[in-house]
Parts: sequence; structure tokens; C-alpha cells
Amino acid sequence: MNLRTSVRTAIISITCAALGAMASCATGVSSGPISGQVLEEATNRPIPDAWVVVRWDGGGGSMFGHGSTYGVHVEVTRSGADGRFKTKPWKEEVSTKLSPIYLMYAYKRGYERIDTQKEIDRVEAGDNRIFMKPFNGTREERFAYLLSDRPTTGWGRLVLPVFQAIYAELSNLAASQDEMEKARRYAISASNQVLLFMQGSRRHDEFTREIQDFSKENFK
Repeated sequence: MNLRTSVRTAIISITCAALGAMASCATGVSSGPISGQVLEEATNRPIPDAWVVVRWDGGGGSMFGHGSTYGVHVEVTRSGADGRFKTKPWKEEVSTKLSPIYLMYAYKRGYERIDTQKEIDRVEAGDNRIFMKPFNGTREERFAYLLSDRPTTGWGRLVLPVFQAIYAELSNLAASQDEMEKARRYAISASNQVLLFMQGSRRHDEFTREIQDFSKENFK
């Protein structure tokens, strides 16, 4: 085989590999609905009207051979009177392999979450129950808890009402100028999470102004 033939063969091989990757991308990934229930840990009583965020992760799938774990899709829903929730089916046109473990987050005013690792272990076992317990700490402790326990499992506009509900509780708890300022900074941080991946080609200062404007409009 001469040099020209070798180069032609290599080009054809690379092209076929690229086309294969694009075909995989066109196929995309999807999931049917996820059903579960939000319950009190000690009593097993259902917790109604809790916000539930579910995130699916993917990894690999790059046509250039580089892979890493990243969020693929987020669904947001609320629990019913019986504590049960159900997400919508979805499909994303991305080239990746879904992780078998999806992450779940729940928020309810006056409640706190149980250890996240326990939730992951239950999901691995096919158990989609989310356990919470009434928050029994002081006002100051609740305020600090809300600042730290944000729905990091989610991003995008679907998660906005969850952030707004948390911000409403923060604002109601704020008893000083310093706490009001912390609540405001939470709103800006939440706005950044909602608008994540939307910066595009805009300059950083332009996107920062958009985040600040979005925060003022959606967190009052």
C-alpha cells in the first residue's frame, strides 16, 4: 500500500467514525416517567405539596474520546396529597450514556432532607421514596440551613419555582439587614443557576447584568 492509499484509507476511517458518532448523537437519550413518594422519616406519613427535582447524568460519548459525567436533563414536579410524585417522560438529542442512578431533591417549608447517600442507595435498589423530617432547630439555624441546602441537582428555568419557594421562606425568616442581604445574594446565586449555560457569546459583564435583572424580577 503506497502513501496516497494509506492517507485515503485513514481519512475514510476517520470520516466513518465521525459519522457514527453523529448518528449516535441523533439517536439521543431518554427516560420514561419516574414515580415516587415523599414521606416523613419517623412516621411514614405522606408529605404533600413538596417540590421534587430529579436529575439524570450522562458521561462519555464524545467523538474525540474525552468523557466526563455531567447533567443531561432535569424534571421538576410536586407531590400530591398522598405524597406521591411523577415526572414526565423526556428525550434529549445528545450523544452520551445515561447513568443508571438519577439524583432526587425535595423541598418543603419547615422540613429538612435526610442524608443524600441514603437516597442514592434507595434509587440503586429501585426505591424512589424521599424521606424528610420536620426541622426542629432555631430560626437562625433554619435560615443557615436554607442558605446551604439548595437544589444543586437542578438547573434551568424549570427549577425557578423551587428557588422562589426557598427564597420566600428565607425572606420570611430574615430578621436583620445582614440576613436580608444574604437572602438577596441567594437570589442572585439562584438566578445564575437558573440561567446556567445561557451565556453563549455574551460578555461576562453583560451576562452578570442579566442575572441581576432576572433576580430583581423573579425574587421579590
